[in-house]
Amino acid sequence: MTKTFLWHDYESTGANPRVDRAVEFAAIRTDEDFNEVGSPIELICAPSVDVLPNPFAVKITGITPQHCEQNGVNEYDFFRAIHTEMSTPGTCSVGYNNLVFDDEITRFGFYRSFLDPYGREYLNGNSKWDVIDLARTAYALRPTGIEWPDNDGKVTFKLTALTEANGIAHDGAHGALSDVRATIDLARRIKQAQPKLVAHHLGLRDKRAVQHQLGTIGKMSVLVTRHVSKNQKHATVITPIAINPMNRNEVIYFDLTKDPENVITMDDDALAEAVFKNGRSGEGLYVLAINKCPSVSPVSVLQGVPDGWLNFDIDAITESRDHLVAHADTLVAKVARVYRHETEYEPLDADSALYERFMDNDDHLICADVHSKTAAEKAVWVPPFRDQRLQTIYPRFIARNWPEYLSEDHRAAWEQHVVSVLNGEVAGRLGLEQFEAQCAAALADATRAQAEAIHSLREWVLEHTAPHLHNHAPLALAG
Repeated sequence: MTKTFLWHDYESTGANPRVDRAVEFAAIRTDEDFNEVGSPIELICAPSVDVLPNPFAVKITGITPQHCEQNGVNEYDFFRAIHTEMSTPGTCSVGYNNLVFDDEITRFGFYRSFLDPYGREYLNGNSKWDVIDLARTAYALRPTGIEWPDNDGKVTFKLTALTEANGIAHDGAHGALSDVRATIDLARRIKQAQPKLVAHHLGLRDKRAVQHQLGTIGKMSVLVTRHVSKNQKHATVITPIAINPMNRNEVIYFDLTKDPENVITMDDDALAEAVFKNGRSGEGLYVLAINKCPSVSPVSVLQGVPDGWLNFDIDAITESRDHLVAHADTLVAKVARVYRHETEYEPLDADSALYERFMDNDDHLICADVHSKTAAEKAVWVPPFRDQRLQTIYPRFIARNWPEYLSEDHRAAWEQHVVSVLNGEVAGRLGLEQFEAQCAAALADATRAQAEAIHSLREWVLEHTAPHLHNHAPLALAG
């Protein structure tokens, strides 16, 4: 099997991948030495009225809904083409900050298109990787050979800053294809400077390698992650405590630079309160996804770090480890109990509810049937989904992609959904009032070109929302 990397990037309507949508996709396939094979891929996605683009996104990219409407394909064809590329056997999907953003755009786009959101990440020798984590790891553990851009006394990992500091061409930054080429060139530069580091980091695409490195409570590893302070160069030393009982692909670990006394002495209720008031971390406990290429290394890697670069107190870290190990039997069981704590969340709109649960096998098979039908057949078909989420998004799926085929029932459901969005009733989505406020804020310091793009966005919103407003007051967009 030929192993390749699919370097990719999205431009989108905003910064929240669970509710915002892709407007542009670009990808370049390379061999394992990062040499290009085949032609670049560029796709544009037509807009949908149920997602109002954030004016600040348009300000940055200059990509207007009119451009996407004139040059794009519908969301289904857009994501089906991407699914084909990413599902090619032996493909590693890679980008810059993609595990936080682009992969989420991909998963949610596949989900809304009734494509498998996860299979392309691990089936048929496939994997995923992220160059921003490689860059952070190189900076923390093997900083020589790369220029690290300074921002007010601290390094920035913005792609534009790294490419400029290292003399890497990056014309058209915030254009998807330009960002892809810049990411490939940065990865090449790091590989030239630190080939062993890159080889180790690539090995972490396999969660079994991550599990082996982490081991069990008492084994120490160096972790580099955005969740650790810049003051520590994003690096810390950890030991695993337990598998998350709610997700077998997550390990609960303890940051050994923290004081372990509270996590040892607190009772279940007190520890649960401390952990869940901050999401899923507290008192030195954190969660690590082993299937997202976490940057973990043996502590021996610290021997190659320049003197004075990382200010770890290894004696204190080892003492903390020993203290945890002395209470391992009770601590492991307690942490596992705490992470079974049911945290109640606000119910999500079906479009954003991918992670509520996995769909069952029967629904997977029905999803596969979707792709065997023509657009006209899809529109009249009533798929027997058991999952309410899928029942809800199916009419929206027809409306976004083939509105000319909408049945009366589907049209009514779509109209209700769009009006809810425009009224600001869907969590995370821009409503019309918020959109107007964001436009005003974005225009405050806009250049002439940026202002023209924002005004074009406003015109598109006025034109496309008017038919849905009916008895609602029209959006007043000042000039």
